[in-house]
Amino acid sequence: GNYRLLRERAAPAECAAVVKADGYGLGTVGIARRLLREGCRKFFVATLAEVAELRALAPDVSIYVLEGAVLAAVDELVALRATPVLSSLEQIERWRGHGRALLHIDTGMTRLGLSAADVRVLAGRRDLLEGIELEYVITHLACADEAEHPQNRAQVKLFDELRRLLPPAKTCIGNSAAIFIDAAHRGDLVRPGV
Repeated sequence: GNYRLLRERAAPAECAAVVKADGYGLGTVGIARRLLREGCRKFFVATLAEVAELRALAPDVSIYVLEGAVLAAVDELVALRATPVLSSLEQIERWRGHGRALLHIDTGMTRLGLSAADVRVLAGRRDLLEGIELEYVITHLACADEAEHPQNRAQVKLFDELRRLLPPAKTCIGNSAAIFIDAAHRGDLVRPGV
């Protein structure tokens, strides 16, 4: 029911499911099976070990790995057809030439992601993206659970400025709470392709 509600609220954008940490303690396999029956085809996990478990269950879905292209995991990510969420220049360099990836820009969550300075370096060094197909450029709204919080618009403004420095790609700012910011408060938070 949660997935159906989120999918409907996110439409026409696609809705992915985060099943990290053993499905938040509910069991990745059981949760993923149910989500597959509901039509979910994009999943986020935290680690490479979680990729293997999900890939065995769902050979044809997209799996995004939040820890990114960590040291010594590149070959396994490729073998498991997993897509890393790249959050540092080091990870981008490590993933060069290996195909699809997501770029995560930190616009104010202050956990993971490329800083504004990192994005500017990347904009001046497009060679770092050689052999990387950007599927999405993403960010995470820190205050999306408060629709009118000024940080939401500030983060989207910064995200838009920074993503324009990068090659064209779909974008994602829609963590679960952001999906529920109603139309009256969304304004420029939602646009086609997001």
